[in-house]
Amino acid sequence: MMNILITGGTGFLGKELVKQLKTKKHKLFIISRTKKAENNVFENTRLINADLIHNQKKLEKIIADNKIEVVYHLAASSDETLFYKNLYKINVGGTKNILLASIKNKKYVKLFIHISTSGVLGSNMGTMEKPANETFKCIPETNYEKTKYLAEQFVIKHKKQIPIVIIRPTIIYGPNNNWKKIIKQAKKRFPLIGDGKNIWHFVYVKDVASALVLVLNNKKAIGNIYLIAGPDYKTYEETYKIICMHLKINPPKFQIPIWFANLIAFFCETGSKIIGTKSIINRSHIGRILRTRVFDCTKAKNDLSYVGKYNIDKALKETIKDLNYAK
Repeated sequence: MMNILITGGTGFLGKELVKQLKTKKHKLFIISRTKKAENNVFENTRLINADLIHNQKKLEKIIADNKIEVVYHLAASSDETLFYKNLYKINVGGTKNILLASIKNKKYVKLFIHISTSGVLGSNMGTMEKPANETFKCIPETNYEKTKYLAEQFVIKHKKQIPIVIIRPTIIYGPNNNWKKIIKQAKKRFPLIGDGKNIWHFVYVKDVASALVLVLNNKKAIGNIYLIAGPDYKTYEETYKIICMHLKINPPKFQIPIWFANLIAFFCETGSKIIGTKSIINRSHIGRILRTRVFDCTKAKNDLSYVGKYNIDKALKETIKDLNYAK
């Protein structure tokens, strides 16, 4: 049994990680921006109210007082509607503070696990002929990808001061607000953007959490970076058809041209800036939708014994059921 600290533990992936770690009988400490988390997932854990961005000293005290042995750093923002400086504060500043607080208490902390993203590769995410692996060059493009890359580089820079592991999951799917919006639009038979032939290689939230658990007590993992993806991949069009199949509706018969989707996004972004609200769609979202993603997880399989258990059909079926969209 270990004392484990989780940042972002009340988020989508964090909740699933907490569930899986609880079965291992570890003592869990969850950093949260709110004082309460209304979910029975957090029974028998300790919720700690703290700000990762502005209070490194408080983080140091939390780690020291609770003799934290392992830190999982999940907290981040992928909100592309935020200004770069705000994403930087959250994704880079927050990472710096929790990592430096861990190094300050390295007599207790034996492992720092940083959750990054495959997005640091930018559009260099592989093809069916040559799937992307951990040796691929990082070419981050969006503000989210750039800040996650900088955070990752900061962690790597300090790997001689504290044992670290970096996990790069691809886009995570499952029953969260983002996928609720996607399923809702599919139910309305919202058309595809483009021809739908680009490859989607995603990963189910339960598979990501299981990979994070596999890192514990694994000496092979220390100092390494791992891509984590699901056991199969489909085209954007095929994935959409699977969603429609589980919703028991016919898929849309027409597509929106990419140029037109970007034009709509531009006007939404401009209007949102004027009235001070978040845009319901932006061009970076469209860019992510249209990317081909194919990953090689051989390194995670060899070092961590990671094998994704949820193929696309099974994961989407469970997601739709959990979101109460199944008929």
